Order: sequence, then C-alpha cells, then structure tokens
Amino acid sequence: LAGNFLHDQLEWLAGEGFALDDAPQAAPDRADPPPGAASGDPTPSALARRLLARCERAGRGDAQAAAVLAWLRRVLVQPLAGPLGQGPDTTLTVLGQRGAVLAEMEFWLPVAHLDAPQVDALCRQHLWPGRPALERPALGARTLHGLMMGFADLVFEHEGRWWVLDYKSNQLGSGPAAYTDDALAAAMGQHRYDVQAALYLLALHRLLRQRLGAAYRPQAQLGGAVYLFLRGLDGPSGGVCVLPPSLPLLEALERAFDVPPASSPDPLAAAPAAAPDTFLPDR
Repeated sequence: LAGNFLHDQLEWLAGEGFALDDAPQAAPDRADPPPGAASGDPTPSALARRLLARCERAGRGDAQAAAVLAWLRRVLVQPLAGPLGQGPDTTLTVLGQRGAVLAEMEFWLPVAHLDAPQVDALCRQHLWPGRPALERPALGARTLHGLMMGFADLVFEHEGRWWVLDYKSNQLGSGPAAYTDDALAAAMGQHRYDVQAALYLLALHRLLRQRLGAAYRPQAQLGGAVYLFLRGLDGPSGGVCVLPPSLPLLEALERAFDVPPASSPDPLAAAPAAAPDTFLPDR
C-alpha cells in the first residue's frame, strides 16, 4: 500500500477523533458480512464503513480495503512508547477520545539567507550525540530565503506535554524483526528525519510560546518528536522512535532563523524558501 494513501486516511481519522471502532452500528440486512468484517467479527462501526468506502472510491478492492481497515485498527491501539510510557492511555485512540490531537499543523518559518549546511551542523551537534557512528548524509549546499512552509502530521498533548508525531511507511526489512531500535535510528539518519523533527519542534515551540505566553515552560511542556513506523508495529521497537527536544538546538535554530527587519522577506513577494522535506535526502 502506498504511504501517501495511508497518511491521507490517518489525517482523516484524526479529524474524526480516531474513533474507528466507537459505537458499532447494527448489521445491515444482508447475508454476507461487509468488506473488512469476517464471519464472527463485530460489525464495523459507521466510521469503519466510511473508511471502507473511501478505500473503494480510491480504487481499492474489497481485500485491500479490509487490509487497510485491519492495519489502521492496529495502528490506533499501538502504545506510543518511550517517554510516554507503555500504558493504554498513550494510543492514538485514547488521545483522540480526549480531544488532544491536531492533524496537519501548518507552519511558516521566515528565513533570510540561511545555509542548509548550518542547519545540518546544528542537528549533528545536538541530536543523537551519543550515536557518533550514525550515518547521516550531508544536506545539499543551498541557501534558504523566504518563507519555509510545512505541515506536521499530528500534534498531540499528553500529561501536560505537547508532542509532534510523524507517520512513516518505510519498509526496513521483510518482517517485524527488522524494526529494531537501531534500525529505526538508522532510517532516521539515512533520510535525515532528524532535521525534519528539529524544524517541526521549532514550529511547535514557537506556537506554544505564542499561545501560552509567559506561562510557557518548554522544559515541562515541550514533549518531543514521535516517529511512528507503520510497518514495524509488531517489531522489537513497536515501530516507535522518539526524539526528545534539545533546548540548546532550538535556541540555536531560533538565532539562525531570526530574520532582521531590514532583510525580512516580503510574504507577498518572496517565493517560499522550501518545505522542510525538500532539502533532505531522498525519502
């Protein structure tokens, strides 16, 4: 299944509170179970039926639609481990029920004549300093100027901390055993998702500071970045890779992105600098 298709369905489900199996509906008057429900399975909820219909409209047959429904059901009950803990209250389903999620957070970062290698060096210095052997291809030598626009897959709140989450559909091996902590870290480095995470956290950091004002305490309220590898849910890592925030990195990025008034790009005239992904290595 294409990664973009799964992302689209997860974005849509976030808008529905991830309530994929809430309030199952009465079975229709038909002899055969609907797509996605085997004999003896509970009748799909109204939202599950809508998901199946979305799959069918996208050209997915009954078998693929059923596979998508089963897969996403599994995604939504996966504990987002790491600093969030292992309890059932750390699943997307529970977070959605609490109304603690925001899908596709849009952000704009003004930037003036910032060299991408400078961002690269900062991320290498502050993210995963304990993994000096982690392979991280150099960012391309380009200068960023204008407005950097991006969308974070999901922002959520848990126990007073705010997190950014990104879904990844990378295939790291032939089975769940391939999705170890080291394999996830290697994929993060190879595709420079560390840089992506840093920019997402910078955007979230600025948003929280704007919304909370003087009450904002990043040490206590900024959680970090969660990368959920959708094909690794049954692997040793649970498909979850967490990057805690580095406040020195965010402070350094703030200085790097600080646009003096005289050089501030005109949002009506300047072309977008780039999306956060465009200067990263091939995904």
